[in-house]
Amino acid sequence: MVEGQSDLVLEAAPPEPEERARLVLLRASGEWYALELAAAREIHPVERITRVPNAPPEVRGITTWRGKILVLYDLSRCLGAPVSAVPAERFAVILDLPIPNLDAALLVEEVAEIRAVPLSQIDLGPMLGGEGSRGGGVKGLADLDGVQVGILDLGKFFTHLVA
Repeated sequence: MVEGQSDLVLEAAPPEPEERARLVLLRASGEWYALELAAAREIHPVERITRVPNAPPEVRGITTWRGKILVLYDLSRCLGAPVSAVPAERFAVILDLPIPNLDAALLVEEVAEIRAVPLSQIDLGPMLGGEGSRGGGVKGLADLDGVQVGILDLGKFFTHLVA
């Protein structure tokens, strides 16, 4: 043995697991979007919606949820996407918003799954116009199994409500 050498063989440390975003996958106007799981309080089917006269176009109406009035924001309209025919089944994604006295939900066509997506698969680059921006409500894109999914920016939808 050469002086200064050691019997120890140093192994490379295992790679650190990549940080992941936990996303809820939603469909609106036939396109896929994702919302950070922390922003979703609960998801449930919506059977009855009461229209609100003179409400902004993105407000589809109201419904009751756990004894409270829940404002239903149509995700398609919030994104400026063409509104497809009202699907037979609709879902309310109840939001955990930092706005006092506002119980709100996004109305979507389908809720597919909750998925942990590696941050390396999410492109949060600037969204410059076109299909990806959808009225500024999309902050990035992810390619999930060959499907482009828009990552929603809830702050863009609700900034006008925060005083």
